[in-house]
Amino acid sequence: MARIRTVKPEFFRHEGLQDLEIENPGKYPMLVFEGLWVLCDKTGRFEWRPRQIKLDILPFLPFDMEDTLCVLETAGFVEKYEVNGKYYGFIPSFKTHQVISGKELQSPARYPEAQEKQSGSVREVSGKCPGSERDEPESQEKEREREREKEKEKENKTALSEFEIFWKAYPKKTGSKKAAFDNWKKLNGDKPNIETILTAIKTQRLWRENAAGEFRPEWKDPERWIKGRMWEVEISEGQSSKTSPPPLIVSCPSCGGRVTRSDLTETGCVNCRDRVAL
Repeated sequence: MARIRTVKPEFFRHEGLQDLEIENPGKYPMLVFEGLWVLCDKTGRFEWRPRQIKLDILPFLPFDMEDTLCVLETAGFVEKYEVNGKYYGFIPSFKTHQVISGKELQSPARYPEAQEKQSGSVREVSGKCPGSERDEPESQEKEREREREKEKEKENKTALSEFEIFWKAYPKKTGSKKAAFDNWKKLNGDKPNIETILTAIKTQRLWRENAAGEFRPEWKDPERWIKGRMWEVEISEGQSSKTSPPPLIVSCPSCGGRVTRSDLTETGCVNCRDRVAL
């Protein structure tokens, strides 16, 4: 017969049980553990009969109660033992959280206690639940998967932070910001640090501002600029022009005449050459 039990507020903040929920979706270990309290006698013991327990705890939800009991046993929330060929369960923390009173306190325990001293009649069920040894590598893989997810989340936060710095510095805010960020994430570790990219943007801005009549291509959309790795392509162009490209009309270093840059020679300009010829 099920009995009324106490649920403390801190139960809903229990990290260990919530970790089990995350690791075992669809098995409801946290709710089942709570439900077992009402099936326990005053000592925290209950009959280990998964099919019968399923009738009392979450009967309309499709899951395997035996699997869930094994999850709880492997995690140490319940213990399974055998007495005279029958299986029972025990909740070690039961008396810590439940206060027994009234007639139940005066009545005898409903289920036998596991006593190792009674050789042959009582024994604890050793080993893990069926399939738990097979599940151990899976559990380790799940742990590694969680670590990878945490690392990926950390990388995404770093990528977003750096991208926002880039977006603020980039002169042309056209196109899709989301598409630009997607391209940013795709590069992952295959891009320089943010300071190098900011330096490239600054250099390219100066290169365009000091065009002095020369053609300079328009800024690309951020999405295309990132995808094309333009911090590599255009920065070399900017450096080859020394950030401040010379004007179309220049002074000859030899005669001081004003000529086009294409008329300059190694020794002067075409005008110098003509004077020498005369």
